[in-house]
Amino acid sequence: MYEPVGWRYVYDVWAARHDPPDLHELIRALPDWADEVRVVNRHGTDPWWVLWLVDDLDHPLVRLEHSQARWEEVGNGLDGELDPALESLARAARSRYSLSVADAWDNAVYPLQVALSTALALMSIREGVLHDPTALRIHDLADLERLLAADDLFIEDHVTLHLVTEETSGRAWLHSHGMEKFGRSNLETFDLEVSAGRDAGKLVNELLLSAALGTRPLLGETIHLPGGDVTVSLSQALRSGVTFIPVEELDGHDGPYLCLVDAADYGDITQAVEGYLHRSLVGIADRSEEEEVTRRLLPLVRDHFSANGGSSDYEYFAKIPLGVLSGTSEARESIWVRITRWRGNVLRGTLASDSIVDADLQVGTEVEFDPEDIEAIMLSVAGEPVGGKRLESILRS
Repeated sequence: MYEPVGWRYVYDVWAARHDPPDLHELIRALPDWADEVRVVNRHGTDPWWVLWLVDDLDHPLVRLEHSQARWEEVGNGLDGELDPALESLARAARSRYSLSVADAWDNAVYPLQVALSTALALMSIREGVLHDPTALRIHDLADLERLLAADDLFIEDHVTLHLVTEETSGRAWLHSHGMEKFGRSNLETFDLEVSAGRDAGKLVNELLLSAALGTRPLLGETIHLPGGDVTVSLSQALRSGVTFIPVEELDGHDGPYLCLVDAADYGDITQAVEGYLHRSLVGIADRSEEEEVTRRLLPLVRDHFSANGGSSDYEYFAKIPLGVLSGTSEARESIWVRITRWRGNVLRGTLASDSIVDADLQVGTEVEFDPEDIEAIMLSVAGEPVGGKRLESILRS
């Protein structure tokens, strides 16, 4: 009935009761949107111990296998200390439900959503926890409900970033865990300034989201950022030159890794990260304040552009939301645009950096927009980015 299937193990549900729930009870607990998914008892046994979830064309999506087992911590298998309540649930476990997804799907996200929905159904009738072994995390029922309620994929919920620092040099190794379940490589970068670690993490998360959605290949790609170009290379060719990371730190990081490096010299990407930061407005505390300051700044920047737009000392940037292609569906991404024309309520400009999500939107792409579209505004004064309240004080003076 079914072709041979390659399965990728992705999650475990650990539950207190040793026996699996009734098959019909499990099916009833699946979310409403899962009506298009059919549950197949692969061995026809009662109680069941292996189930497949297939689509309406009988293409396998998820494999669910039950076994009687007790929770055992797996060395460094968790990110940080486990919450006492979650640890209590895990240690009470007498059943393990292993979830795997079919490798054949081009869309890596959909089978994972089905797997998470299956886990949610299980945990709603069998008290327990979800273990994500690739991201080194544990989720309870409420956390799982939140993940599945989101309209968009937030990669931070599925991938963990670690920053390993070396005190003497002040350099850091930033790397991800969790992309294996999407069938993609993890991403890392070496020789990063520690102070840039958090912001480099934002860039890495955007690239990982693109990889998970399958919207850009990454490997061998050069990504244009305001602060410089970075490229993505196989880590195997670069790790031998990493001298500041203790060898023992690399243990357990043998899975597929790609390295984000400076496109010019295969080294430090700190300068590129600093340029990437220009995508976030300088000196703004939160989004509501950003919008308030932006509304106040717009007429001031417009007048300044009218008077000085032809000067080489100034460049004018606006952050606007653009429709981008995320796989076969549309998404929104906020991108900085260099303003080239401002007449009344019509502005024109060119993208100041590539879209992280849509590889077809490159630096220099021309766009037209309205003042109401602008989320943030910034000037480059003799090459220095100035925004927020500092920019306001400059313009008013």
